[in-house]
Amino acid sequence: MNFLEKKNIKPAGVYYQFTEEEITKLVVDFVAEQTGAKLDLMVSCLDDTNFDVYVQWDEEDKERFEETASEELQKAVRDFGLTESEDFMNRDTIFERMFKSESIGYECNTWVEESTNKVESQFTFYVTYK
Repeated sequence: MNFLEKKNIKPAGVYYQFTEEEITKLVVDFVAEQTGAKLDLMVSCLDDTNFDVYVQWDEEDKERFEETASEELQKAVRDFGLTESEDFMNRDTIFERMFKSESIGYECNTWVEESTNKVESQFTFYVTYK
């Protein structure tokens, strides 16, 4: 059973869809479950493109983690493969493990919600299972 199944999250046909807040929370929870570390991670997409989804580790959180976390916890995060500078590698490392698939297509749609004037994002993951 993969992480999403444990959370009772099922695909909508051939894809999964999440808001930015939903996918960020899932990523933080997944990394915490896998490593024991609750990190300040953010899922987002590059401006002007619908296909460049990335996972970023906040620089200040990374520095704080390196200063305060036990050597065992730091090793667990290193072994998991997270870095503060390789946002696309973080994406692949996390989502391939979270969805238990190496074949994932990413799409991000962003718009400004008129009622709140806030930027909203919808993330779609096309996952192929072999």
